[in-house]
Amino acid sequence: AYAPSSLFRLQGNSLTLVHTFGGAGDGAIPEPGLLRASDGNLYGATQFGGLGLGTIYRYSPSSGTYEKIHDFVATESQDPNGNLIEGAPGVFYGTTVGDLFVDLGSVFRMDASGTVTILHHLTSDEITLPFDGPALAPNGDLYAVGVGPGITYGSLFSVDPLGVYTHR
Repeated sequence: AYAPSSLFRLQGNSLTLVHTFGGAGDGAIPEPGLLRASDGNLYGATQFGGLGLGTIYRYSPSSGTYEKIHDFVATESQDPNGNLIEGAPGVFYGTTVGDLFVDLGSVFRMDASGTVTILHHLTSDEITLPFDGPALAPNGDLYAVGVGPGITYGSLFSVDPLGVYTHR
């Protein structure tokens, strides 16, 4: 069971509850930070819930609607962490932590409908367990920091748009 978490709207001095994450169905334990995307919606992630491996959701401030748009499945990885970022309009990027044993995290791309493509699954020979979402470089490469080979903390890596991994 998960403790309820909520999404609020702060307008002036007024705090309004807009969504309570119920756990299994719509996600649990939301990640801090929301992305305000070019379409005007807010996008965020939950660590757990959905099918059990985390979710990505969209909230429309104009209509006040919440929508879960992606459930992570084992073949993709699990536990999305940190903020999502937007590259081109409607193209989002993020990272997952994985299960810490077999699945050591991933870097993914998602379209506005919630379709996720894994760009790269991290392996034990690489930097794993990203600490936060990625940063997008002008050349299209995604940079992130995680645990390096041999448990070196704070190691930088990049993944290019084709999924090619480089330890920096």
